Amino acid sequence: MRNALTRSWQERLRYGGRWVLMAGCLTIGLVAVGSAGRAVAADQLVTSEGTMFGTITDISPDAIDFDGTRGGRQKISVADIVMVQFGDEPRAVTDAKRLLLEDDYAAALAALAGVETADLDEAVVAIRAEGDYVRAAATAGQALATGTELPAAQQLVEGFLDRYSRTIHRYAMLELAGRLALAAGDVEAAIARYQELASGPPAVAIRAARLEGDALLGAGQPQEATAAFQRALAIRAGDAASQREKWAAELGVAGSLVTQQRPVEAVAAIRQVLAAAEVPASGDRQAERLIAAGYGLLGKACLAADQQQDALVAYLTVDLVYPSDPGLHAEALAHLVALWREGGYPQRAAEARRRLEQQYPASRWSAALSADGS
Repeated sequence: MRNALTRSWQERLRYGGRWVLMAGCLTIGLVAVGSAGRAVAADQLVTSEGTMFGTITDISPDAIDFDGTRGGRQKISVADIVMVQFGDEPRAVTDAKRLLLEDDYAAALAALAGVETADLDEAVVAIRAEGDYVRAAATAGQALATGTELPAAQQLVEGFLDRYSRTIHRYAMLELAGRLALAAGDVEAAIARYQELASGPPAVAIRAARLEGDALLGAGQPQEATAAFQRALAIRAGDAASQREKWAAELGVAGSLVTQQRPVEAVAAIRQVLAAAEVPASGDRQAERLIAAGYGLLGKACLAADQQQDALVAYLTVDLVYPSDPGLHAEALAHLVALWREGGYPQRAAEARRRLEQQYPASRWSAALSADGS
């Protein structure tokens, strides 16, 4: 089931999440699209285990065939890939991909703007696709964070899927298409996109069912959502990526209890799931996001159970211990504003609000506070 300027980027990426955009989520790797047999010297493949050097020999949505200078030929699953740097890609494209891994969407787009259009137009399809991927993913990330410019983001994501059929980004982009559809209020279209992930490797298939459950839960269908989460848990897989997705599905089952107005049961279930979770390694952003999502859900369940003190502790845990996900952190700060104020601590409420508006001025949580005059 978490990257810092003081580390080299390779070290940061080693611990980075594999699914670049999770809302509660979580991240597929940044890898180029290319044709089979392409041989480029000094390609770098960053996986969950470290950085490999060699040549990419084939790419599909499920995996990359890699001929490493050490280890020889091997097939690397999309679930284990963090990023690829082609030996001949423009430096600005590489920089943009690193920034995208940090969820710094505006900076990623700014870095990409530094690439000469002619350089990408004349580049091989693999590198041209990398630029298109960053542009679409970063634009979608901004749209989802702010709730604005959704049609433009949808057009870029759908355009990428239409243009590049053999891409290691396919599952990430299908998920983004689903999330954008959901943000636009089209639950059926979102679920249809999520279901396209089901043909992927086990971790991706588990994620597909879990995302479907999330969508159904958000649409007020907790029983159908629980069935989807149970399907995710029933898929047999023992790899680390699959286990993290199952952990998230267990949280989904607990979230269904909250929606069914059974918050006390939900609190107990969430605490059990959190107790079984491993403490994230330093810099493991994916694990931090999942843990933060768990504590955010615990806060929601505690509020529903009229356990304000426990809700305060849960949201403080997100704020002080697991703040790496901007959306989850902004949500926690918004709840802390209300909880501190209701508890008679106006100065702490004001400080939480100041940090929310300063760190996440474009978030829907900042907008909601401004709208209600809080």
